[in-house]
Amino acid sequence: MSEKAVIKKVFAHMKKGNIIGTRPVAENVIKIDSKATYSGDSQILKYRSYNSALTKNNFLEILPESTFIPPDRVKLINSIGKNFDLAKMRDHRYFHFKDNYLLLFKDQKSLRYYYENTKASRINKAKVRFEVVNKDMDAVSNSYRRYVNNLLAAYNSGGLYGAAIKCETLHFGSKMDGMNLLDLQSLIKPVEAKSALVWNLPDKQSSDEVMDRFWFYDIKHCFKLYFDPDLKYKTLYYMAFNNEAECERFKRNFHGAYITENDIGSKVLIERLT
Repeated sequence: MSEKAVIKKVFAHMKKGNIIGTRPVAENVIKIDSKATYSGDSQILKYRSYNSALTKNNFLEILPESTFIPPDRVKLINSIGKNFDLAKMRDHRYFHFKDNYLLLFKDQKSLRYYYENTKASRINKAKVRFEVVNKDMDAVSNSYRRYVNNLLAAYNSGGLYGAAIKCETLHFGSKMDGMNLLDLQSLIKPVEAKSALVWNLPDKQSSDEVMDRFWFYDIKHCFKLYFDPDLKYKTLYYMAFNNEAECERFKRNFHGAYITENDIGSKVLIERLT
C-alpha cells in the first residue's frame, strides 16, 4: 500500500471515531432515559476552578465530538454551544471571582447530554467534576441576582453602588423581575465587558486624579472599592469604560506595569469582568 493510501485510510478511520480510548462518533449521541446517571430537574452545572480565565470554548472543547470534527459534525458542536451559556460567580460587593463557573443550559435535555458526555474529559489536564445545582438553587440564584444588581449600580455611578450595597432591597429588582439565571447573564454580560478591577493604584489619589492619569482611555468613571490604610498601594478600584475595546486596551497596556509615586512603586494588576 502506498504512503498516500495509508494516510487516506488513517484519516477515514479517524472520521469514524474508531480511535483507542474514545467511542465512535455515532455512539456519542446518548439516549436520555430513566437509566441516565443524571437525575433532577436542574438546568445548571457548577464547575470549581481557581482559574478565572476559562471561556465557553474551554467547556465546548471537552466534548468527545470536539476531539476530531469532520465537516458533518460542525453543526452539532455549534448547536450544543447555543444550548448553554457560561457565567462566573463573583462576589456581590468587590466583584472578584469566587472560584466557580455556572453552565446555564436552556433545557434539561441539553444538560443531560453534556453531563453524560464529559465525564471522562479534562480541562488543563485536570479531570472535570461538575456539580448539578439542585438543593442550593435558590442560594445561587439570589447571590447572582445581588451581584447583577450591584454591578449595574456600579456601572451607573459610585454613589448608586454605595447605596446598593447598604440596601436590602435590590435597586434594579423591578428590572430583573421574572428573569432566570440565563436572562440575568444576558443582562449583565455587556456591562461586564466594559468593567475592570484594578489593584494597587496610589491610595491617596482621588477618582478624578486617577481618571486624569489615564485620560487617554475612554473611562466612564471609577471609584475605590477597598483600601488598606496601613499599606499605601493596597487598593482596589472599579473602572467603568464607555466601550469594550477601551477596557481591553487599558488592561493590555497596564496589567503588570509599575506605577511610582514619591519614590514608592507598586505593580498594577487588572482583571476584566468578562
